Amino acid sequence: MLRSGLVMLVLAGAALAGCTSDRVDGCTPPPNETALLDEYLKEPALGVRPGEGSKRRKDPERQVACRKVGKAVSTTSVFVQWDLSRDLSPDEVQGLYGPATTGAGWTVVPARSGSRYVQFCKNVLGERSILDVTWQDAVVLERGERVPGVVTVGVRVAGVAEPSCP
Repeated sequence: MLRSGLVMLVLAGAALAGCTSDRVDGCTPPPNETALLDEYLKEPALGVRPGEGSKRRKDPERQVACRKVGKAVSTTSVFVQWDLSRDLSPDEVQGLYGPATTGAGWTVVPARSGSRYVQFCKNVLGERSILDVTWQDAVVLERGERVPGVVTVGVRVAGVAEPSCP
């Protein structure tokens, strides 16, 4: 009885202390994750409005690394989403986000022709980082309802297989 009571007390204490976690075993976040997220939040591209009439869904969101997200694992990142009032061409997206990113020291990562994303690379606080701009066009549902297109801008720690930054 005393033993099971101690086990329950330890488990309850661990839960209250945050020791039970959704962290993924073997995954290690950057040692400077909090400072990195603070730097990511300063990126000008997160504040670029993708066209007149577009609406930001909510303030930029921070995400810490190594958490289970469905079947995926989270990365250290900050992202923001915008609902579009009209669809954008790849040239328009590049024209909107190119100056804000290259002006902040990001280097363009070449993309496949016709792709619906633009990537940039830069070292931030010693971490190889990627700034992604992805978008999709509006969709019209069967009943005629229009779901607006969306632009997602994200800044994150680069994965192992991603490009090197200058």
